[in-house]
Amino acid sequence: MAGADAGWAAVLFLASPESLGASPGGMGRARDQKPWNLYRLDLKARTLRLLVDGFTQPTGVTAGPDRDVLVSAVRGGQRGLWRIGEDTLKPELIRAGSFGPPSLSATEQVVAVQYSSGIRRESGSTTLVEIRPRAH
Repeated sequence: MAGADAGWAAVLFLASPESLGASPGGMGRARDQKPWNLYRLDLKARTLRLLVDGFTQPTGVTAGPDRDVLVSAVRGGQRGLWRIGEDTLKPELIRAGSFGPPSLSATEQVVAVQYSSGIRRESGSTTLVEIRPRAH
């Protein structure tokens, strides 16, 4: 699950070192229950940075407005769409729900997410979420 920063200077991705070597379990979900971390790989400097840890059951990540990151996952028992500010690195829940991977509009003001239900993430309706500017 990866997304690219503006200009392809970096790659954002979710990874779970704790799930390496773990049995996939029933329907492959056992690995999703392990902690997942959000990383940023700077392609020019060739450096890797851990941004946020503690996600489970991730479904996607994308670069957001103001160099923020949007993640669809569970954190602290709350499933939803999370916004991580580059300056604070504190996850902010912007919409609760069970969503697929987020897709940001060209204007960076709206993100589209596919609502999913059930363990198999059956398709549902597309939800548009307005991304309001953060107070700096």
